[in-house]
Amino acid sequence: MKHESDAQRNYIGLLIGILLVAFFLRVHTLDTTPPGMHYDEGFNSLDALDLLRNGNFQVFYAKNNGREPLHILVNALFIALTGTAPWVLRYATALVGVLAVPIVYRTAHAVVPRRAWRTPVALLAAAVLATTIWHVEFSRFILRAVYLVPLSALAVWRFWVHWQRGSPPRRFVWSGLFLGLSLYTYIPARLLPVVFVIPAALALLQRDTGRRKALAGGLIVTLATAFLVFLPLGIYFVNNPEAFAERMSQTVAIEATDVGSSAESLTTNIIGTARMFFDAGDRDFWHNLPGRPVFDPLVAIGFAVGVMVALWNWRKAWAQLLLVWLTVMLLPMTLSDDVPKSIRAIGAVPPALILAGTGLWWIWHRLTRRRQLAVAWPVLLVLFVSGSLTARDYFQRWAAVAEVREGYGIEYNFGRNMIALSADRDVVVPGEIFAHPTIQYLLTTRFEPFTEDQTLAPTRPTTFLYPDGVCRLNRSMVLLHADVDGSGVIRIIHPQDVPFTLWLRAADGEARFLDAQGYNRVYEIDERTDAAVDDNAQATGATFDKQICLTGMTTDERGFRPNETAAVTLHWEKLDPDAPPVVAVAHLIAPDGSVAGDPATQPLPDEWEPGTTATTQHEFTLPPDAPSGIYHIDVEVVDSAEKRNLEHVSDQGVPFGPTARSGNIAVFAPAVALQPLALTWDAPTSIALTGYQLPSGRTGEPIVITLAWESMAPIAQDATVFIHIENADGNSVAQRDAQPLDGHAPTSQWHPGDVWFDTHSISAETPLPPGTYRVAFGLYDWMTGDRLPLFDADGQRVQDDHVYIPEPLIIRE
Repeated sequence: MKHESDAQRNYIGLLIGILLVAFFLRVHTLDTTPPGMHYDEGFNSLDALDLLRNGNFQVFYAKNNGREPLHILVNALFIALTGTAPWVLRYATALVGVLAVPIVYRTAHAVVPRRAWRTPVALLAAAVLATTIWHVEFSRFILRAVYLVPLSALAVWRFWVHWQRGSPPRRFVWSGLFLGLSLYTYIPARLLPVVFVIPAALALLQRDTGRRKALAGGLIVTLATAFLVFLPLGIYFVNNPEAFAERMSQTVAIEATDVGSSAESLTTNIIGTARMFFDAGDRDFWHNLPGRPVFDPLVAIGFAVGVMVALWNWRKAWAQLLLVWLTVMLLPMTLSDDVPKSIRAIGAVPPALILAGTGLWWIWHRLTRRRQLAVAWPVLLVLFVSGSLTARDYFQRWAAVAEVREGYGIEYNFGRNMIALSADRDVVVPGEIFAHPTIQYLLTTRFEPFTEDQTLAPTRPTTFLYPDGVCRLNRSMVLLHADVDGSGVIRIIHPQDVPFTLWLRAADGEARFLDAQGYNRVYEIDERTDAAVDDNAQATGATFDKQICLTGMTTDERGFRPNETAAVTLHWEKLDPDAPPVVAVAHLIAPDGSVAGDPATQPLPDEWEPGTTATTQHEFTLPPDAPSGIYHIDVEVVDSAEKRNLEHVSDQGVPFGPTARSGNIAVFAPAVALQPLALTWDAPTSIALTGYQLPSGRTGEPIVITLAWESMAPIAQDATVFIHIENADGNSVAQRDAQPLDGHAPTSQWHPGDVWFDTHSISAETPLPPGTYRVAFGLYDWMTGDRLPLFDADGQRVQDDHVYIPEPLIIRE
């Protein structure tokens, strides 16, 4: 008895040591490694903050390719308890990763059949989980994937225990609860019910089983309980089938329509899946040291032996369970593109590690027959070897990869610099930078949204931060204004109400931030006034030979029609006192890329001091058959003496070619006969649809749809048009999402009275068979994913903010 008591204490001591190693590898330097905040982490953190502040819970978060909600709930709880620092939410994921260790220990202890092997295999599986880089990586990242590991292990553990005990069906409720909750974690969990069905079905087919009735009842209770837990999410997927399949359709690589190609792809992917464990791991630096296998050599050997042991015992239920569990949870990766992708196989972590523990103990058992403290040595060996290799490869090698430092750090550091600068000045950045979720999260944790009843007195200096290679302001801006107490506001400033002058000057003596990554332009705003800038101003920021900068373009009209003369003004700044005399050559480029008419040439001033500005005037006569759309103004700068083009270059001297795009002009000319359809979007009314054209199509050819938009009032959002083509069963068979005129006419730049004839070419992934289809469309805000409110001709809100084109789409042979 004393010997068993001492052994038990040793086992507990080993498990505590394993947990300490797991904790260290998951929280060490968590505030600096990864060195910043990934795009996905920003999205997840914003949703958690929104849930905490506004109670905006969603059963499925559709943005960013769709995400299940469990991790958002946990993240919101951590923000409430610990604050909004970005690395705080990584602690939530890290603790879930640590919690997985004792759960996998208990699962392995239950599944291993030989009593003498249970504790050694369970300890080895826990040690591998604690130290494998596969699990450590995802435990230090604000993603939902790591939640699948403990919940799936809990579900299998409780199911297996009650199966082996012959428990009454009601005891299986817990396995169903954990199975249902796992479906709220990550996409591969949708295959997890198969892990229960196949081994149970094999057992039920065996004549010698004495627990058929209990097992069958337990399986039914497990699946029924899981179904009830999953029901809210399931209802959402029924109502939004595209949300269920969107991400899977983006990544699947095996298609039944091409058997030969699919067989070759499947073979390649199976080999790639196997190699992920041994010699060729995930190449994506976001999730792994590129190419590093998920197992080090020691664990890889144990895993290979463990698989062979399970295959040798394939008739036994425990081996069937582990092999089915491993195979099924590897399928999301094996059937996808770009194998291996270790995150897609994360559901296979528990069975893979239990098999690795089995193989390691089998090897140790063959090497020594000693019983006293025999378990400690292989466990300590795994902790030391695997832990050391993971610590080296993660904290030293992976963290030093240039792509990792830049990929995680560029927006994160830029956002921190914005906040630091705002302590004694207002800070302005382009709106497209603020759109990045990492920067949004950093700023919205420190600043409140600006409301129209507030005023921002121009009492502080203003600094303008800009991406490298751009000279001037473009589109919307974001202003940070902090008070003396540290609180402040964020104001989104759209082009139609820009409160600052466009002309900026380089800030002498200002710090340059993130020179290597590209955000290093710092300007002071010359004037802080509330005088509005010309609404038609379009910024360019193109530098020619680092001597002359094309800063922007203005037009006298908001839009032109065929036969009219389009007049544009180009704005220039001299950067180098030695710049030669030059002429500006402007070309009008039609929407199809062809040159429309002759170039317009104007010289720049000969006497021109550095730091000062100049303008050139250019006119283009539009032909009578000019199609509707966005025309571009491309500009060349030619040395008058040497008759050579100055090169358009970035601030680092990277050549872009001889031309730069200075801006756009709109041409309003109906090119098609339209069917009338009266609808309006946004409140108050901002966008109206006046008509459409829907010609019939042929199978295998793109479907061309034209929508006629009219701007009724300024709109803040850059709205995206979505078009869905549905078959007779109401299923979406093709779709397209694009801003008007393929992004060349963003709605935030529309002015009242503008008319746009917006043509969309839609191609299905597989040719549509002949038949009758329906076309639905609407608008949504690309930054939030929220649909714009839609109203019919009577002013009534349209359900789901989308509408079907009245006539059917006919597809012919």
